[in-house]
Amino acid sequence: AMNLASDPQVNGARFWVNSQEAHFRPEKYWPANSRIRVNLDLNGVQAGPNLWGGRAYQYDIEIGDERIARVDAASKQFSLIHNGETVATWPTSLGAEDFETRNGIYVVQSKTDEYRMTSCNAGIACDESDPEYYDVDTKFAVRLTNSGTFVHSAPWSEAAQGEENVSHGCLNLTEQRAKTYFQQARYGDVVEVVGSGRQPNDLVQRGDPGMVDWNRSWAEVLTLSATGEFTTDQR
Repeated sequence: AMNLASDPQVNGARFWVNSQEAHFRPEKYWPANSRIRVNLDLNGVQAGPNLWGGRAYQYDIEIGDERIARVDAASKQFSLIHNGETVATWPTSLGAEDFETRNGIYVVQSKTDEYRMTSCNAGIACDESDPEYYDVDTKFAVRLTNSGTFVHSAPWSEAAQGEENVSHGCLNLTEQRAKTYFQQARYGDVVEVVGSGRQPNDLVQRGDPGMVDWNRSWAEVLTLSATGEFTTDQR
């Protein structure tokens, strides 16, 4: 009952993230400027005990230019790649030793001009006397995971950017660079992090939408799919 058509056509697979959410993942990133149509013919489809679909849905999606951020936690550099060309490389600061930023491929979830971040909400510390306690207002926050990983401005870490990883897991930039990234980032863009000692497995297993899709090998994705690999219809 769930079908995809695209131009150009791609190889991909569908898998269930949980009992209510299914994802389609191409084997590789969607080609730039792809056009996608999702058809959900759910009318009359049984979705559970005493639960039946009552209508059909159609969604059209357009993929724009290829925009990838590549971040190296070891060299502390944040690079922007547009359509295969590196257009900027900036110093950054990622998670400190006890709060390392996870390696892996993140997906941009949302953007907020101003965002209040607290250690209590992050599950780190709620006691103001704790040395890890923080309560800060950030600008140009681009959310990468539900667990609280962001790219955002961090004036307090500018001296460390490019030199030392000092954050609680977020990717810090100067305000102007954070604004530049914020303005060009789109939902679904990917951020690739390497060079860290921390892996993404826990968020993948939790089904965090920021990491669940691209941090499995293609072979593993196929083991999760009841229908296996297929090629999208021609849109």
